[in-house]
Amino acid sequence: MGWLCPLTPLEQSLRRAAGASSYSGSFIEHYLVQFIYPVGLTRTIQLYLAAAVIILNIVVYWFVITQRRKNR
Repeated sequence: MGWLCPLTPLEQSLRRAAGASSYSGSFIEHYLVQFIYPVGLTRTIQLYLAAAVIILNIVVYWFVITQRRKNR
């Protein structure tokens, strides 16, 4: 939504008070984007990962539904 987490300015001010350098942007941009979108992640790899997540989701739901039907 484009909102800045209220803890980000607090973290940055505490970092500056401790003598460490602060960073620009939000906590998510600084710490998580590098993990979620690593260097070298191509569109093809993204599509394979998305397909794997969807297939895994279908398998888990299928397992849960069949187990519930057995228990009835």
